[in-house]
Amino acid sequence: MTSASTWGSLASAMVGAGVTSGITTSLSDENNKFYGGAVQLASAAAGQAANYGVHALYTGGDWNAAYENMGGITINVANLGSIVDMVGSGIARNNATGKSSLGNIAQALSGTGLLEVNFGSNGITSRIGMGGIDVGGNLYRLGKGMNDKAILDDYMRKDRKKGEAAYVAYVYGDWTAENTARRLGTGKDELVFADQIGDDNAYAQTVQNGNGRTITMLDSGNSNNNAITLQHEAYRDGIVGNNQRDETLQAVLAHTVMAARLQAQGIEFSTSGQLGYDMAVYEYAVSQGDMSIFTAYTDGNYDSSADYWKVLSDGNIVFDGSKNLYDENGILLKEYQGTEGFTDSLAAMLGVSFEDANKLMIDADYRWDGEKKEFVNKDGKSANLNESMKIITSGSFKASYDFQINYADQVFEKFDGSMVSAVNAYKNDINQRLELERVAGSINAKTMAGYEMLSGLSAFATQYDTTVYGTGETIIPYKTDNGLYNRALGANYENQNHESFFQQIALDFANGIRTNEHSMYGLINSCIFPVIGDSKNISITTKAFYDLNDQWLIDQGLAGKPHGQSRGGLGIDLGTNKNNYPVVTTQYEMVLAQDSSYFWSAGSAGGLTFTSYSSLFQQRYLHLENNTFAQNKLTELIHKSSIASMFRFTLPPGYQIGNVGNTGTLTSGPHLHWELNPYLR
Repeated sequence: MTSASTWGSLASAMVGAGVTSGITTSLSDENNKFYGGAVQLASAAAGQAANYGVHALYTGGDWNAAYENMGGITINVANLGSIVDMVGSGIARNNATGKSSLGNIAQALSGTGLLEVNFGSNGITSRIGMGGIDVGGNLYRLGKGMNDKAILDDYMRKDRKKGEAAYVAYVYGDWTAENTARRLGTGKDELVFADQIGDDNAYAQTVQNGNGRTITMLDSGNSNNNAITLQHEAYRDGIVGNNQRDETLQAVLAHTVMAARLQAQGIEFSTSGQLGYDMAVYEYAVSQGDMSIFTAYTDGNYDSSADYWKVLSDGNIVFDGSKNLYDENGILLKEYQGTEGFTDSLAAMLGVSFEDANKLMIDADYRWDGEKKEFVNKDGKSANLNESMKIITSGSFKASYDFQINYADQVFEKFDGSMVSAVNAYKNDINQRLELERVAGSINAKTMAGYEMLSGLSAFATQYDTTVYGTGETIIPYKTDNGLYNRALGANYENQNHESFFQQIALDFANGIRTNEHSMYGLINSCIFPVIGDSKNISITTKAFYDLNDQWLIDQGLAGKPHGQSRGGLGIDLGTNKNNYPVVTTQYEMVLAQDSSYFWSAGSAGGLTFTSYSSLFQQRYLHLENNTFAQNKLTELIHKSSIASMFRFTLPPGYQIGNVGNTGTLTSGPHLHWELNPYLR
């Protein structure tokens, strides 16, 4: 026969679970978060009452005997998880970084009792143990929740937008977001909404402010999206150190899990842009039971180590181990073409002599440590992303960078695609600065350099607009067809939401797909058209691997080998029945102001090659026909942009960059070899 203890325990569990479920269902997520301790206490009390009732039935209604049989009532007055949480939260809520290594431990030990107190017929006894009603843990949770709610309510009364972001992050975020939200409420950290952070590719930035952290972010217009960004920044300590990669992995995973939680609750927020990719890859990784997929994706799509000569927002430069030059958000500005060391690369990036570059590094306290094999300062601290060792650049460099980030890069967002309009806006701003500085009695070197750039920029801008849109008396972007920009193709890009196609391609790369099953092979020539012409004369001839049975490829030693995969992406060959079919951009593509962007070498495998960069990919177009009108025009633009002291410029989707050809040594007929390589920033 089943004992009273067994039935009592079963009843206790069932009633307790029912009470918890019922109360939790009737309460909002917010109230469950703040008053969850009370819910759990009510559940435990109801469960004990049910247990007592079962024992009373077995004893024929003798309540004293029932109390004796069930061993009295045991509560746990000290919860180990709560103790660790109290210590960890105390650290994370009051230190400089907002984080504590005790967070994971506290959550793992949640509900783990430490000190049992029994109220039995023989009096009150206590012992070390994990059993009993978790009074201590639930009272701590209730007290903590109520106190935090009062602080967050007060914060929201002071600033609703900031308060809503903190509130949602507290309720739906993790332990670290919870502590960051409270820090904002108490003033330990500061939240700032800005119109722009560096350039439009930056969403948020966290820095130390001497007391805690200042978290600056763009206002998405949606409190839930703002909260997701805040969850990400909760893991940012504002200190550049050796743990950057781990910090980034934690931040991306945390904001993605929070977004998934919001979505599961039916709460509305925007999944456009990077967040949509994050959630898709996370869902796939979970379905496969392999979170290394998500880790690899994060490494490829988020800048954690910033391994480059990096331009700061003030136009100066910091170092972190590579020879190319990137802007403050990790987007390529200039590629190093040499084979020498870091000093030579810095000279090339700044356009100065090796001796001058060396002097700049000495002035910034750069010293080579032979044992560590890295640059350090006199105190032995690494130069990597060390802003105290920033390279002070010239006024000319700062002026070029200013025009690039704030005008040229914004040509489609702010200036309706017209480079002339962008340059005119810059000219007006420069003239205003000059007037103000003249009145102040001192003209800044950056302002004067910008003024001296105007002639070259104007010449480039006129040629850009004419080449892209045509030579009509009134150049109206997106309205003319007599330039190299095809209005119909551009409209198709916008109307067909081509961005989503490339997001799918990026997702497949993130998931490690490098086979013929990759989505790019289904999308190209059906939805995405880099070659324009009669479809019956354009076909995919090679996908992820070279044909095993093609005799010409066998003779070349290429049969069955990977195709276009040497740079981490994939290649596709689009064969045509003749040369000269137009080749066009399929996205907004950035062109570096370097001769290497459009490269011709008669003895090279790829022949005439054009390289560009979109937000997600490096694009490479190979075997192009030489000496065409489109090639010559684009080559002139690249040359003019270099003379104008620019770093890069952007072409719209539907712009003709060249024509299908048969150049190079690795070709057996007219075709375009097109590569998409994930762009690691």
